[in-house]
Amino acid sequence: MPGIMPTLEIPNDASIHTLKRFLTMNAPFRDSSAPATLRLHPSWAYMDPMALAMSASWGGWCQRNRLPIQVENMVGKHINYAARMKLFHHLGVSCDASLEEHEEAGRFMPLTQVKTHGELAAVMRMFPHCCILILSRMAWRLFNIA
Repeated sequence: MPGIMPTLEIPNDASIHTLKRFLTMNAPFRDSSAPATLRLHPSWAYMDPMALAMSASWGGWCQRNRLPIQVENMVGKHINYAARMKLFHHLGVSCDASLEEHEEAGRFMPLTQVKTHGELAAVMRMFPHCCILILSRMAWRLFNIA
């Protein structure tokens, strides 16, 4: 009997404010022998950096377990942000979105896989104030979820 495939479902609003709902509606590590599916909302999918990072991390788990990843509902302008932030690159999925590339400065930084202390230090040097703000916001939200 085949296992239940690991699925990560992205609601129309995957943000730090909806973290509890986002986590409880998913069980993305069910079976490491079935194909994996990233299911985007069919009409609109807002993903803040936390949801993008969690999705890319899930993709890393899938790749380590040699699971092919398929993406559902990968059409429409709403995927441009995820594509520009290099989510599909980290998932190993091709994306045909026509993108307007932006300079990696200011508030924009695509997903970056950090494997060493040196890579982490380089990211933190680029965005020292953003790292502190993001970590403090995440800690506040996590400890205040009922």
